[in-house]
Amino acid sequence: MTNDERNRAVRLRHKLNKLGYTMMKMNCRRDSIDNFGGYAIIDTEYNAIVRGTRFDLDLDDVEEFISDEESVAQLE
Repeated sequence: MTNDERNRAVRLRHKLNKLGYTMMKMNCRRDSIDNFGGYAIIDTEYNAIVRGTRFDLDLDDVEEFISDEESVAQLE
C-alpha cells in the first residue's frame, strides 16, 4: 500500500466515523475462503458489517458508500 492509498484510507475512515461507521481491512487471505483481502464497512452502533461481508470492497467502493450515505443524510 502506497502512502497515497494510506492517506486516502485514513480520510475515508474519518468520513465514515462521522456517519456512524468504520471500515476494517483484512490483509491476509488464509483465515477464510470468504476473505478477499479488501475492506468491509461496519456500523459502529450495532457492530455489524453493512457492506463487504467478504472483505471485497476497495477504496472506490468505500467512497461510493460514503457518497450514498451523505446523499441520504441530506434528504432527511
